[in-house]
Amino acid sequence: GIWSITGSEGIGFTATDFAIEKISDVRCNNHKSFVMVDRTPIFWAPNGIFMVESANLGSFNVVSLTKPTIQTLYNDIPDECKKFAKGAYDPNTKEIYWIYSIDQNAPTDYTEVLVLRTSTQAFYKFKVSASDYKIKDVFSYFGLVLQDNNQQIVTTLLNDVINLSGGAVLSSSPSSSLFR
Repeated sequence: GIWSITGSEGIGFTATDFAIEKISDVRCNNHKSFVMVDRTPIFWAPNGIFMVESANLGSFNVVSLTKPTIQTLYNDIPDECKKFAKGAYDPNTKEIYWIYSIDQNAPTDYTEVLVLRTSTQAFYKFKVSASDYKIKDVFSYFGLVLQDNNQQIVTTLLNDVINLSGGAVLSSSPSSSLFR
């Protein structure tokens, strides 16, 4: 679940002055899907992507970002794959990038990228289309690390990657798959 720890006297948390309050039963699938966006936690849970938002007078609410938008898409991701999703936030583009697999027998064979544009709350996705490539990792500011049997490629999230035969490996063109 989600818990809040504060100071009971209004002066902040200390070892001898604290209050603990349960905010929600929603739980995070894994720590690698957890992303901080301007002091706001956003994370993958078994039944959606959630955000912890401030409410009145220091209280908090846990809000689903997928329920009003892409819940069907999220439900189609195998539960085993959700447990291994990895996320990163790019403060320059104000976008969160999560990599994940859709193969429950290979949950760390990352071929899919789900993006949340935080400025508009719009989701879009793209994928690695060449079967020889998998996404190895995602990281803030820079992009994705792709790997095949012989080489590792580091790419920014804004550039397409083409293999030696001229086929698209990673296409970051979100226009064809915009959700909202």
